[in-house]
Amino acid sequence: MDLTDVVEHKGSGPVVGRQEGTHAHQVITDPAGRYVLATDLGADTVFTYQLDADAGRLKPVGASQLRPGSGPRHLAFTPSGELVLSADELSSTVTCHRYDTETGTLHELSRVPATAVADLPNQPGGIVTSECGRYVWVTNRGADTVAAFRIAGTELEPLGEVPSGGNWPRGLTPAPGCLLMANQHSGTVAALGVSEDGSLVEAEVVVAVASVVCALTV
Repeated sequence: MDLTDVVEHKGSGPVVGRQEGTHAHQVITDPAGRYVLATDLGADTVFTYQLDADAGRLKPVGASQLRPGSGPRHLAFTPSGELVLSADELSSTVTCHRYDTETGTLHELSRVPATAVADLPNQPGGIVTSECGRYVWVTNRGADTVAAFRIAGTELEPLGEVPSGGNWPRGLTPAPGCLLMANQHSGTVAALGVSEDGSLVEAEVVVAVASVVCALTV
């Protein structure tokens, strides 16, 4: 497999020790397959590219500047592609953005704390939306929980949170009838139940998997 292209981000943010330079975290394609988006925690920016599939090259087409010090880590689109949710690692928030399908850029609509656990350093990590587009779930490293939110128009309504089934929850994966939670530091994968209203049920099944950071369904 040959390398076909490399792009380099530029930028920084106000959080000392974390944002002196760029820190790319995730690459995701929008639901229409038109643009490739890359989150950069260090620059508080989501960079947008077009992919030339024949040449294997990325063409920069836009950059969405998010709130200073937010530190966007991961994104999750609603199935319609109209909204995109960001897990903001440095501000411990979840932000709802309008997605401009023509330009591939984000525009903030609302944001909420990622956890209700107070007085504890917390870093949101994984984030996924439901197939119906009404709910979003996010992992909380520090609080060691998974939080659920209802997407009500352009607002996020907290539905509560449950223990992640381990320590330092990172990757969150939808699976039939549950969400699979990969807990890195405890080396466990937990199956969290999902209620009809989008709220979560504490894990009954926890499996040991050393240093796990994500799970995939096949």
